[in-house]
This record gives sequence, structure tokens and C-alpha cells, in this order.
Amino acid sequence: MQVQSITDIQIAGRGGAMNRYPQVITLAADRATDDRIPDIQALDVRARVLLQKIVRSLPKDNPRASVRISNCTLATVIGASKRTVARVKRLLEDGGWIKRSQEQSRRHGMQVADIWLTEMAQNVLGLDTSTPKDTARANLAHAYCLSQSLSERQPKGVFQEKQPEQPNSQSVPEDLHLLQDCGLTVPAIRKLMGMATKAGHLLGTIVQATGKRILNATKPFCYVRKLILSGKDWEAQAQAVQKEDMARAQEDAEAEQRQADMELVEQEASKTGLLTSAKRTCAWAWIDGWLKRAEMDAVLAGGNVPWLRMAELGGVAQAIRDGKVFSVEHSTLVEWGQT
Repeated sequence: MQVQSITDIQIAGRGGAMNRYPQVITLAADRATDDRIPDIQALDVRARVLLQKIVRSLPKDNPRASVRISNCTLATVIGASKRTVARVKRLLEDGGWIKRSQEQSRRHGMQVADIWLTEMAQNVLGLDTSTPKDTARANLAHAYCLSQSLSERQPKGVFQEKQPEQPNSQSVPEDLHLLQDCGLTVPAIRKLMGMATKAGHLLGTIVQATGKRILNATKPFCYVRKLILSGKDWEAQAQAVQKEDMARAQEDAEAEQRQADMELVEQEASKTGLLTSAKRTCAWAWIDGWLKRAEMDAVLAGGNVPWLRMAELGGVAQAIRDGKVFSVEHSTLVEWGQT
């Protein structure tokens, strides 16, 4: 089964907007979520969608070049918090799929990352298997489109050299990449930027406030234009969205920390079945998926130990990290009790 991102669903349903991608990138994007490929199947679903977004942002004529996408944009695409995006990026990097280089963004005053697909990723995604025949076919199609464009727009006999096309990821500001994902062209986005400026807004602020609604819009250009002319306080709405994102990120962080604590405690307790501390006043055991605590005297007495379930694992997990709580054999506890 192939997994499609929201971005792909929106682009695919817009009368051929997918044609703006060369075939090699379109096929590579499809492979990025095709779990019939063993290497792809091993990836988390969110990692596949994020990998697909990176592929779709590659410069059309150079898949080996880097792309620059904000975590905010990626968070909207995969439907997760920016912290989760950062975690998924680390998974892709550790798995040998991408390489990153951090640098300071002059526009945003924050750290941004250039992302490259590794050789392994390009092999799996089929980005480095173009044959001379494929290249010739692509060049022929490109030449035909160029001749058609010149015949329509230029007087006969007049030739104007085509300027090199800039990579998609660098054509518009970073905070507007979501509009490109919706299928809008660079001129259309720049027109919306001008309309927003005249209305006293920043287009990036509107996109931040309404990103998911724009992705779901049938006609994104008309929808964004309507938002610009609505007269709403987009700065306040963007701040509200940012607070919600921060709250979700905090919840995700706490959930990840609880999961990490649980895994650490369970792993340490599974070594011998018991945990204790240097104070030797109590012991802990992992029983039926829960951490339970009992007084040391009760554990040493044997029989039915009155284990009490602990709702909070954070303190014990941190004590394990600090070396203050550790696994111990029951026989060792008995020896300690006799001394």
C-alpha cells in the first residue's frame, strides 16, 4: 500500500498541476511512500511522507542539489508538531537517507538547514538511473515546449534566450513554500505577496495562520486572495496558531519523555527483576506492564509482597540515568539484609 501526503492529494486533484514535476522526480516521490520497497517499508509512515516532500522540493534539473524547507512547513505537510518533524529528520539522517547543514537565515534570524539526499537515497528512489535515451527524450520535450512558447509570444525571427530556471525551493520565501505545494506558480505567489502588502499584511503571516485550510482549498489562489481581503487580524491569528503549535509540541515532548522513561525503567528492571537504590529502603519491580514499589523489609520477608503501583516513572527513570537506582539480584538483597 502506498501512503499519500495531504500535499500529493491536493496537487493531484488540480487539473494537471503534477506536470510541473519532471517524470524522474514524480516517480521518485511515488517510490518514497511505496512500502513494497523493503528499504521504504522499514521507514515510519511520517518519515516516508517527509522524504516525499523533500523529493518534490528538489531542483528540477539537479536532484543532487540541496533543498531548504522550514520545520513549520513540514509540520503542516505531515500533520505533526515541529518537534516531531525534527525527530523524523534525525531518523532519516541516522538511517542514511539525508544529510543536513545548519546555517543562519538572514531573513528569519534563526537556524535553518540545507538538506541533501544521500547516494543511498538516490539509488533507492531511482534518481540516478536516467539513461541517455531518457535524457534525450526529456531534452526533446523541453525543446518542443520552448519552441511552442517562442512561437506564441515572440514575433517570427526574434529569438530570446531562455534564462536558467531557479530551483523551486529558492524561488519564494521559505514561509510560502506551502503555496507551491498547493500547485501555485511563483508569479501567482508573488502576485499574492503584492496584494497582501497593499492590504497591510505579510503573506507569510496569513499562511501561518491558515495553512491547513489553504491545503484543503479547491482553488488555493482564490481562497488566499479572499483571506487577504477579509480584513482580519492575521497577526493575532498567527500568534494563536503558534501558541497552539507550541502547546502541541510540549505535549508531544512530554509524551516522548514518558515513553523514554518507561522503556528505560522496563529495560533496567528486566535485567534481574528488581531495582533498588543505595539507600536500600525500598525496591521496585516491573510487573504486568507497570512499575511497582515495595518496602525492602517486605521484599526480604518473601511470600506475597504488597507491591504498590507507581503512576509516575520520571523520578525513577532519572535516578537510573544518574546511577542512583540500579538493577539487583534478590540474593544480593538478602545478603545486604543480613549485614
